[in-house]
Parts: sequence; structure tokens; C-alpha cells
Amino acid sequence: AIAVRAHTVARGRLEDRVSGNGSFVPRTSITVVAQVSAEVEAVAVREGDQVEAGAVLVRLRDDDYVLARDKARAALESARRGVAQSLVTLRSQYRAAAANLADARLALERNRELIASKSISEDTLQRSQSAYDAAALNVDSLREQLNLRSGVPLAAEPQLEASRDAAVIEASPEVEQSLLAVRSAEDSIRKCTVVSPVAGTVTMVRPSVGDLAAASSPLA
Repeated sequence: AIAVRAHTVARGRLEDRVSGNGSFVPRTSITVVAQVSAEVEAVAVREGDQVEAGAVLVRLRDDDYVLARDKARAALESARRGVAQSLVTLRSQYRAAAANLADARLALERNRELIASKSISEDTLQRSQSAYDAAALNVDSLREQLNLRSGVPLAAEPQLEASRDAAVIEASPEVEQSLLAVRSAEDSIRKCTVVSPVAGTVTMVRPSVGDLAAASSPLA
């Protein structure tokens, strides 16, 4: 007799086992690099550690960048004071020029009356006319300088009040440039704390404490 084994047919999984040598590699691998150049101050992880996204991996010394930030902040305040002082000076000069123009106008009008009665010479009238023209040119020049500094059309009536000074100061090119320097230094300070962009397993830690990490060099 032939032995027969009976099985109920059902859907399942077929397995074929193979022996061999190889290595495991992650489906996703991220190399964290230094974004600034600085000395390694601390290494917070070791190979094999499990980390969450945002976990600190390496800390770099930020002394130089803190100093650069403080210098940039001082330059920013100096730029703000400089713009504020220039606004005050230009307004004062414009007021003085406008007063001088008013005096020159009165002198010219008076001399025109006197020339009609031949009480003064033509040279005197001409000098008063020249003084008036020079005063008018000075007023126009100072108006344009003040309006240019204030960020308004050159031919507009100048702003003689300080109500818009804060906005004018912050919009000035020198203040904007100094503010960018402050933000750049602050960004460099933040980059000295290197964190994990994702959750995962640390498979390699490159630097040791005291090493100099160059920008774009691998860290973990």
C-alpha cells in the first residue's frame, strides 16, 4: 500500500530560506553635516543610540559667533542713532534755510520798492536778488536731502515732525544692512547646536570633543 497524506488547500505564504554573507543598510540614511566652522564642544550621542527628531547630536563652540553678534548689535544701534541724528540735523538746516529765504524775500521786496523811488542803486537790488536766488536754491537742496532721507518724493513737502522717524530709521539702508548682520550672527549661533533632522538610529559619530569641525564636514 502507498501511504497518502491529505491536506486541505488554503492560501498561505511560501518561504525559501537562503544562507549567505551580507550587511544591513538603512532604507533612508541622512548624514548630518556642520553648517559653520567651530571647535567641537560636546558630543551628545554614541553609535547605536536611538534619537528623536530635534535631539541634540553635537554642540560646537559659539564664542566667536556670540562676539560677532554683539558687535553687530552695537553697529546696529550706532546706525540707528546716526540716521536719527541726520534727520534732526537736516530738519534744523531746512528750517534755518526757510527762515533765511523768508528774510531774503522781504529784503528783495523792500529793495524793489526802494528802486522805484531811486533810493537805492541797481547793484543793491541785484545783490538782493542774487541773495534771494541762492537762498531758494539752498531750501530746494535741503528739501531734497531731507525727503531722500525720509523716503518720500523729492518734490514733496518735507516732514518736519518726528512722528515717522522710527519707521524711517528702520527702513534706512544702513540700518537694514546692520540688522542683516545681526540676524546672520544669530543664525550662526543657532547652527552651533546640531540636532537630528529625523528620528532614527545613530550609525556613525565622526568628531570628538576638541576637534575642529569645518563647514560641510560630516558629523553623524
